[in-house]
Amino acid sequence: MIKIAVFFELFAFTICLIISLFVVLIPVMLMRLFGLKKAGNYWARICGTAFCYVIFWLINLKVTDVSKVHYDLDKYPRLCFIANHTSIIDVPAIVGCLHVWTSFIAKYELSKVPFVNFWISSLDCVFMKRGSIRDCAKAIDEGVIKVENGTRMTIFPEGTRSKNGKVGEFKGGSFKLATRSKAVIIPLVIKGTRNGFETKKTIRRQYAKIEMLEPIDTSVLTPDELRDLPKRVEDLIREAYEAI
Repeated sequence: MIKIAVFFELFAFTICLIISLFVVLIPVMLMRLFGLKKAGNYWARICGTAFCYVIFWLINLKVTDVSKVHYDLDKYPRLCFIANHTSIIDVPAIVGCLHVWTSFIAKYELSKVPFVNFWISSLDCVFMKRGSIRDCAKAIDEGVIKVENGTRMTIFPEGTRSKNGKVGEFKGGSFKLATRSKAVIIPLVIKGTRNGFETKKTIRRQYAKIEMLEPIDTSVLTPDELRDLPKRVEDLIREAYEAI
């Protein structure tokens, strides 16, 4: 029964991606063609946020924002989100539930997936080839430039999705995205999104939570604090993950 449900969810998701070609892709391309890039980006943002809710509905997953404090993100000219990564639903959770339109450091393989690569392009993501130190460094360099120019960036410092749902070890190199651009870090905690797809065991509604933790301004950190930053953020996220 579960396999049948997952099959129909994937089928419906594919149909939605195809529909987005006509509702979003073509209109956005026309707007950009006529010099209306800002309007095109705005339309993509509206449709992208709505599409996240469609995904939640299709997989019968309710994602709740349990943040204790909601910060005024607009006051931070340079902003990076650092999040744990357990599911392919994590990106819709951030965009749809937190209403945060952010670019991502995404794995290069996604650039080859039809329709999905369009949405990644709309988010102005940076592709990273895992396993290549040179390509990873190049992706971080590109991300730093975007952050310095005011683009909000999100990175999953574990490097890949957790296979057991637990928070994995954070890779220190990921934090260069924030430290080199002197950005403010917003740690994000995501829990339960695996229940909607990877570990789906029932067709009944499943629940997930996402929490925004206190900002960390990397521009005022001492050299010692910068060195300890990856472990500090990892511990904060791990502790909050166990608590929610």
